Amino acid sequence: MAQQPDADDPRPSKYPKSDGFLGGFLDSSSDWKTERPGMTESVGVSALSYLLSGPVVFALIGYGLDRLLHTGFLVPAGLLAGMALSIYLIWFRYGAE
Repeated sequence: MAQQPDADDPRPSKYPKSDGFLGGFLDSSSDWKTERPGMTESVGVSALSYLLSGPVVFALIGYGLDRLLHTGFLVPAGLLAGMALSIYLIWFRYGAE
């Protein structure tokens, strides 16, 4: 049984207060872009995923272009470009303010 929202509650009435499974999530007033207590662990995981996925994606693009153009230098160029862009993205998103 859901409780009726308070008069000073900023949430719309379609989200009643709940003590159930998602009660803590629905009661939080922060939106998804703000920092939460467990966010520091996810920053490390996302930085690692950028470092791994950037070079892989750009190397695959370089491999496809190498096969298409019959060259042999675009895979290493893709690896270097992917790594450089990954490091720049991490620095831009999570760097010091």
